[in-house]
Order: sequence, then structure tokens, then C-alpha cells
Amino acid sequence: MATSISDIIAQNTIGYSEGRPAGVPTSYGWYDGVYKPEAAPPSDFTSVTGWGQVYQEAGSGSYYNPNATVDVANARTYVHLKATGEWVLVQNQATTGIAGAHFIADFSGAGTTMNVTPLSGGGVALDAPPAGYNDHFWPTSRGVYPAGAVDGVYVQMDMKVSDPNLHLVANVGADWWRNATAPYVDGFSNNPGAGMSNWVELSTQWTTLGFYSGSSSQFQADLPPPLQGSTTTPPVVTTPDTVAPLAPKITAFTPDTGTVGDRITTASVLTLSGTAEAGSTVKLFDGTTQIGTASANTSGAWNLTTAKLSTGTHNFTATATDAAGNTSTAASPLSLRVDASALSSGPNPPVTTSPVATNHWEGFSSVPGWAALAGGTRALWNNLNNVQAANVPVGSPGIVGQSTVQSATTDVTHAMNLMTQYSATSAPTVSLGTLGGVFHTDTSTALAQTLATKAY
Repeated sequence: MATSISDIIAQNTIGYSEGRPAGVPTSYGWYDGVYKPEAAPPSDFTSVTGWGQVYQEAGSGSYYNPNATVDVANARTYVHLKATGEWVLVQNQATTGIAGAHFIADFSGAGTTMNVTPLSGGGVALDAPPAGYNDHFWPTSRGVYPAGAVDGVYVQMDMKVSDPNLHLVANVGADWWRNATAPYVDGFSNNPGAGMSNWVELSTQWTTLGFYSGSSSQFQADLPPPLQGSTTTPPVVTTPDTVAPLAPKITAFTPDTGTVGDRITTASVLTLSGTAEAGSTVKLFDGTTQIGTASANTSGAWNLTTAKLSTGTHNFTATATDAAGNTSTAASPLSLRVDASALSSGPNPPVTTSPVATNHWEGFSSVPGWAALAGGTRALWNNLNNVQAANVPVGSPGIVGQSTVQSATTDVTHAMNLMTQYSATSAPTVSLGTLGGVFHTDTSTALAQTLATKAY
């Protein structure tokens, strides 16, 4: 496939990342993309490894397909000889193969297994990275060169994804190694990084990614073999964009319960939406506290669903940051009130029991006479440890935080409760010591009703 010199240069120029990696701290030097700490190896080093990594894109949502793959082909690593100016191929996927693992996004722990499946037409298919993890991969054997002979490295790979709904970003880079068999040690004394390229959004079409450790002027003057003979004219790299985008807009929130437009809602989880510069990263704030990020699509639209909000007034605002790292002024605030007291009352539930198996705790699948709030859920919980449970035998071990489920009828501390949100605010408060099923109003919030059922 044709490789664009201008694309490779953009991938190695500050300010041209197409996204950011989810789960990587913003304080990491490579969070924004291109990072070149050591263009040449230490004088006594004799080995190098090119690599690639793939992340879920920050702010892109939580979509994940466990059957999706990241396909990698034509991975090659070249070193540049000081004496002759030649580029020498030292790693080739076609002969060495690819290995790798899923690592925690910030590399804070050991890797876990990642399937690497050969493709019939060449290349390999890697499992797509799950939430909180990346795909990190490299040729199975290191490239070697004489000590003191090398002053640069170039890595190139082709990548694509199998599922168009994935939002993944990738880059490539290289590490210098003391020799071909040196082990990893803390502090990277055996493998200092040569660097890595900008983040590129992957699609179902093949994309070529490249990293060079030297400057762009050196690269254009002495192209590596994969780019020699390209019909694309090497461009003069322009000055990075320094113009901040316009302030984003917060145009709507949902659900807007009750009187539409009065900016009072009984919902505690909201979806905010608006517009911003296409491709920018939108940061959302509640007052001065950041509550999340969203990505503006090619039309500039974005949306974000909040975590559960407290009752009271919330002042939402936002900023937009473009691909070059320029940040806008704040959006005009959207002020609204989350008001649990605005809930309409529903009928009181009857005190009723649920048929349960002997010596088991179970929950109701429905509650006669009550209408659950929109978005309300029903589940069985251990109210001591906030641990969701299933149909658990009395006296059985295995409940997190306690060794035994108590069977005494007066032991309400260890009771298993069915909790949901209801539209009634005047349910009777009944002692939980009563045998059978009873209702109890949690006085801390008018929305929480607790249903305890016991078998005895």
C-alpha cells in the first residue's frame, strides 16, 4: 500500500495527534503523542525493538466488542548507520512474528494474555483492548547492530480494526536495549525509550503508522527504504496550530422532567449535549469540578452522561481542546436544579410477603401497587457491605465482608434487601424485625424504599 511521507511527518510533529489514550494519566510525557527522549542509543548498547500500542480513545464512550480485532501487518524496524548513512532492516514481522499482551493502561501492573492470531494473507489479528487495558505488541526477537554504530531508528506498521464501531487510537515507537537478551529491570536502565509517534485513530481501512527518532529535517533528507521512491513530495512542516477553538455550547439536558424548560428535573443522572469545534475534546465541569470528557464528532456534536448528581443547583460549563492542544474559553453556564422533592406521590405499597425457598433470601421481581421511577432498578443487596447478591442460602459462606448470612429474625444488620427507586414519598415505616416481608422508608432520601424478605 502507498505510504504518504506527509502523513508520517505529521505523526511525528507535536500537536497532530488525532485523539488521546483512555486511562493514561495526562502527566505522562507521551499522553499527547509524539515523545522522543533518546534519538540515539547509549554507546555500549547493541539492540533495539520496535513496538506498537492500541488504546480505547479517551472520551469516546464504553463500546467494546470482545470478538473484534486489531489487525497488524508489515511491521518493520530500521536503524540508521552513522558511518554510511544507510538504513538497515533489523526486524521484520514476516520473519519474526509478533508477540504482546494486554497491559493496564498506565502500565502499573503485569500484562495479561492477548490472543495473537495469524491472518491468511499475512499479518496478525490481536484482541481489541478491553476497558482499562491496552494492546502492546512487538516483534518476537530484537534487532541487533554494532555498539556505537547507530544514530537513529525508524519503525513502520500497518493497522486496521475489524469493527467500525470501535473508537481506538494507536501509535508506534521503539526502545533501545542493552543487548539481544538483556532482561527488563525497573528504571528502564536496560531499555531506555527512543520514543513514540502521535496517536492515530484506527478504522476498518489499513493505516500506515511510522516513528522516527531523529528530527523531521534529518528524516526528509535521508528517507528509510519504505518511503524511498514515494511520489509524495516531502512537505515543509508548518508551524503547529496555536489558535484556540471557540467556546463550546451546552444546548440541552435530558431527561427534563415535569415542566419542560423550567430547568428543574427529578432525574439524578443527566445527559448533557451541545456543540464544539469538530474533533475537539470537550471537558465538562460542575462548578469548578471536572465531571467528564466527550469528543465532538465531525459535525461538532457531543454528549456526556453524568454520574449520579446530588439534590440541589448545578452549574455546568465546558471547554474545548483541539488536536494541537489549544483550549477554548469556558462555555456559557447551564444552570439547573436536581429536585427530589418535585417527585409526584404514588400509592403506598401493601405490606406483603414473597414466596421464597426455605432458608433462602430472595427479592421481589415486582412490587404490587408501586410504580418504579424511570431508570430505577431492582436488585438484591447485602445492606451491610453494599454487595449485590443472588438467591443465597441462609448460613452459607461467600458473602463478601461476612462469613455467614445470619438467620435470626431480629438480625436486621445482615438482612438482604431489595432496593429500588419508587415514585411514592409517603410509604409507611415498618420495623424490620417483623417476620415475612416488610417495607421500610429510608429517611435519608424520599426515593429509597427498602424491601426485606426472610424465609424461616
